[in-house]
Amino acid sequence: QGIIDSYTPLESDLDGDGYTNRIEVIYQSDPNDANSIPSLGMVNNLDVSYFSDLYLSSAVGTYHSLALKSDGTVVGWGSNGQNQATPPAGLSDVVAIAAGEYHSLALKSDGTVVGWGSNGQNQATPPAGLSDVVAIAAGYYYSLALKSDGTVVGWGSNGDSQATPPAGLSDVVAIAVSGYGASALKADGTLVKWGSNYQSPNIDPNNPITFRGNDFTLEPLLV
Repeated sequence: QGIIDSYTPLESDLDGDGYTNRIEVIYQSDPNDANSIPSLGMVNNLDVSYFSDLYLSSAVGTYHSLALKSDGTVVGWGSNGQNQATPPAGLSDVVAIAAGEYHSLALKSDGTVVGWGSNGQNQATPPAGLSDVVAIAAGYYYSLALKSDGTVVGWGSNGDSQATPPAGLSDVVAIAVSGYGASALKADGTLVKWGSNYQSPNIDPNNPITFRGNDFTLEPLLV
């Protein structure tokens, strides 16, 4: 029916024959059909080894790409002049990935972050002691991490204050980056932005901007 994007075992291998008895799967949308959307399906008695190479998510940098496999390992390809497409040997237990211009990040299940690739601005070197991370983002020569307490940590290039979250920023539930700008979505539905703001030259790029939910609409993007 299509490429499986994610899966949920509803029944385990009850009889020990190496086959799951019932699995709910979500098929990817058809990239050749603009009207296609992800679809829900059901698979019975599927060989569990089928999922050994299932890719859970991907990340794209300027000239390189990453994919996170279901076994918690990462695969990279593309431009590799700074080793940005070569995950560190032995990297495992990864739950999320991010790709910057020439560097890469991986979030592990224990809440720590691993970086590799270009590191001229220390963008691939997470701050010492960084822990309890639940999300990561990689921009041009800088990186961000969202912690479980709703605060944000940044490191790397900081010429536009893009790696310095606004003082007092809290209750964050999601983060995102552009080239030299950063954004944080708060639990109350407001969006805070900081860093470079070249498309709005009359706004001080070093001061955060807060948008209210009724000023914009967030819609899921199917890729």
